[in-house]
Amino acid sequence: MSRGAGYLVTARDPSTWEPVQVAPVMDVRAVPAAGVVVFADFTEMVAYGAEGLRWRTKRLSWDGLKIVQVTERSIIGEYWDMRTEVTQTFEVDLATGAQKGGVDE
Repeated sequence: MSRGAGYLVTARDPSTWEPVQVAPVMDVRAVPAAGVVVFADFTEMVAYGAEGLRWRTKRLSWDGLKIVQVTERSIIGEYWDMRTEVTQTFEVDLATGAQKGGVDE
């Protein structure tokens, strides 16, 4: 992490790196049971496994995505839906990135 940007760096060769595909990184969750590390910005999430980028969600929120629970199989979050003026929830499958809920479901 540097100034909100995330980077994946190879421990054996620090000259080999790539930027995380969300910015700024607002939340990071390691989920060992699913073999992923999930990065979130204000509106979407990406997951990386040992082989690299595993999935990227569609837009989950207009702004202010908040992760509220992590299980071995999914991430559950909240966002403010300006269309309904109500806090809504979403769930993302950790294996596939498939989402239930969110603004671009």
